[in-house]
Amino acid sequence: MNPLLLGILEKAPDLIVIAKKLADRVKSGRKNVEVAERVSALEKNEAQQAELVKAMAKQLNDMTAVIKILNGRILICLACSVAALVLSAIALLNG
Repeated sequence: MNPLLLGILEKAPDLIVIAKKLADRVKSGRKNVEVAERVSALEKNEAQQAELVKAMAKQLNDMTAVIKILNGRILICLACSVAALVLSAIALLNG
């Protein structure tokens, strides 16, 4: 048998171990890329959620301002109603 071929056959177990290690490194490299992609997607999602929360806070602030205005108008209407009630009671009694 050819001595070169015999040397290769003798080193076959070492070659198999090295090939497995190389394959594992390639797989772990792919996993690292997948993890990086997932982290990137999560960061993008988190940024979108932050924008959504910011928009919701602005809407809540705007609604609070409108409610304050409506509260003032209701108080004015209540005061006018009380004044009208008092005037009508006076008119009824003077009658």
